[in-house]
Amino acid sequence: MVVLALQLLLGHCFASEWEFALRKSIDPTVAYDYSFSTYYMYKVTHRWISERFIAIVGLIFLSSSLIINICLKLVLG
Repeated sequence: MVVLALQLLLGHCFASEWEFALRKSIDPTVAYDYSFSTYYMYKVTHRWISERFIAIVGLIFLSSSLIINICLKLVLG
């Protein structure tokens, strides 16, 4: 629930921001816009994924995970 709230408030994962702040301190040439998914998908596919797509998919994933977790806790007791 905290991750979902932070995603809605900040628009990105704070852990990714910390990771790349450390990476930039080691290698200042690292190009990063605080989107973990966009950065690594480009590394793998050599194509950029839009920030809007990442935001929508991220919110769907986080919301679905939270709903599934709550439902399982209610069913399993």
